Amino acid sequence: HVPKGTVVGQPCMSMDFAATIAEACGVVPEAGQPFDGISLLGVLSGKEPVRERTQFWRINRADRVQKAARKGNWKWIREGEFDQLYDLSKDPGERKDVAYLHPDVTRELARLYGEWEMIFKNNPPPKVIA
Repeated sequence: HVPKGTVVGQPCMSMDFAATIAEACGVVPEAGQPFDGISLLGVLSGKEPVRERTQFWRINRADRVQKAARKGNWKWIREGEFDQLYDLSKDPGERKDVAYLHPDVTRELARLYGEWEMIFKNNPPPKVIA
């Protein structure tokens, strides 16, 4: 049970909704097929503290290919072969790319993104036939 009006400071994204709803319903994902997101039920119910996490996402369309990661105040984006890095605590509008000032952070977020992407390359979603 989550009390009405509960507000927490846990960073989340839409991919977390499926994992949260599944846990609330007692549904466990099949072995080797993890959810893209995490369940927020423990944090929302007050049974777990807000946790640090790195978030990843991608856009893969004919007109745009983008990879991205966010960890703390850092947001890394790769469009094509170009890396961008933003410090969201100082630049929430993402106007000043600071990748050249923080190459270590840029490399680390790119590495973490690569590890995340490998999880799904090694465990592709099941094919659904309608």
